Amino acid sequence: MEWLTDELLCYGGAALAGITMTAAVLYLLISKIQFLRLESRLDHEYGTGLRKKRKKKHG
Repeated sequence: MEWLTDELLCYGGAALAGITMTAAVLYLLISKIQFLRLESRLDHEYGTGLRKKRKKKHG
């Protein structure tokens, strides 16, 4: 198993960690965009009064 060297494991692990971090950042960005779209749609349909009540209740 000469192909399974220390360097390959090190760089492979670093690459996998980088890919995982990139995927996490993309996931968070997409989630935030979807939340903002939903909030905008709810404000359009129900008005902004609900958001004010929600902020008072939670914060």
